[in-house]
Amino acid sequence: MLNLGKNAENYRRNQITTASEGQLIIMLYDGALRFLSRAKSAVEEKNIEESHIFITKTRKIVLELMFSLDMDKGGSIAKNLYELYFFINQELIKANIKKDTNILDNCHIILKELRETWKQVVEKNKMEKIEAEKK
Repeated sequence: MLNLGKNAENYRRNQITTASEGQLIIMLYDGALRFLSRAKSAVEEKNIEESHIFITKTRKIVLELMFSLDMDKGGSIAKNLYELYFFINQELIKANIKKDTNILDNCHIILKELRETWKQVVEKNKMEKIEAEKK
């Protein structure tokens, strides 16, 4: 019998090991957005424990993004991202305490916009690499 769970895990592991740095960042955003959605659903369902788990998972991803910034190479962009991630983390703490879906929605909007920006950067870099290889 086919073990879909193991196959899915192998597929995900392969995606991670073959992804570029930019693709990994997009995957982190995807995870954060997915966990935020689950946290919001849990809050709406009054499932305190589950909402805490998914808000905490989102915070861990935001902290990973925050602490992986290269402040030397990134300059003001890295500094601004750090401050934005710090803000999101603080908002997630508030949302966890208050069980406030509006705060979760606001964090979702910010993270989604950041994800879209990263996606554009990754696609631009990919196209530039293809063009450079043609020369």
